[in-house]
Amino acid sequence: MLLSKIFNFLFSAFLVQNHQDLKESSISPTGANAFVTFHVKSEDIVKNIQDVQDKLVSIDSRFNTTLQPIKSLHVTIIIVKITEENKKNANIALKDIAAMYKLFHSNMKINFKGISSFGNASLHAEPDEESQTKLMDFYVLVKERFEAHGIASLSQYSFHPHMSISVLDKDEQKILSGKWDSLKSSDFELGVEEVKNIQLCAMSLNQTAQDYNLIMSENLFE
Repeated sequence: MLLSKIFNFLFSAFLVQNHQDLKESSISPTGANAFVTFHVKSEDIVKNIQDVQDKLVSIDSRFNTTLQPIKSLHVTIIIVKITEENKKNANIALKDIAAMYKLFHSNMKINFKGISSFGNASLHAEPDEESQTKLMDFYVLVKERFEAHGIASLSQYSFHPHMSISVLDKDEQKILSGKWDSLKSSDFELGVEEVKNIQLCAMSLNQTAQDYNLIMSENLFE
């Protein structure tokens, strides 16, 4: 019991310190070619996202080319540059993350509630407040373990956990700006994802598979 309390105290101190580090300016993403993530496969969430995407297309058919492929639904944790030289270290980092996370948690259930946007650039599903806290803690752990093994997080922006539904380029923003506003809602219950593993994926979408190529993965829970 005492050992467990010590572990919890040390892990809490680790998270507090690293949450403070999030306020620091981010690194340029130059050269980033991969990202740490988990895919979203919940039947309820998938169905609800499909319904939202169908409504988008019914509002304006030009949304059809902006939709996130259903097979690729995911939450990005960090983006990184993976090379042949650091791939082994990335694998060690994933194993560290899984081992450390399982010390303090028996599962990772993420409840998606709400649809929002980043201005006119993207429409996305948001985790509820409790799940955002879980994911922020997870982000801190992932970032620290990768950096401990010499692989920097190259994310451009502060971490804001989300799952993309539709992403617009600059030209599409001029045409479609504001047309998805009627779909945004903080009360939209999308469903719960029970995360089983963490993945490192190539950043470029495989157009044939309509998903991101898997580089490596590590089980969090069976």
